[in-house]
Amino acid sequence: MRIQVGKYTLTSDGHHNLIANETAKKKDGGEPSLRPVAFFSKLEHFCTWALDQRVLKSKAESIEELKIEIMAAKAEIVEAVQELEHGKVGQGKKTKKSA
Repeated sequence: MRIQVGKYTLTSDGHHNLIANETAKKKDGGEPSLRPVAFFSKLEHFCTWALDQRVLKSKAESIEELKIEIMAAKAEIVEAVQELEHGKVGQGKKTKKSA
């Protein structure tokens, strides 16, 4: 499994964990690698964490801007979960990154 959700790539250890990864660029210009940043036993826990991360790192200066940020994050999460449900995981489709 390899699902792109915003700036995170969700993978699985094949047994019990879902792993949220960030892409780590190599200094020598080689192929980027994934760096684990969080582990989850349920998809719902990842979704909550991903939304929380987006809010915590937001540069919103008003409640309206924060609302827009949350709506965009929710849309990315929903799209990724729908891909998972429809068996499109790992086929290279990526969600749009936020501005």
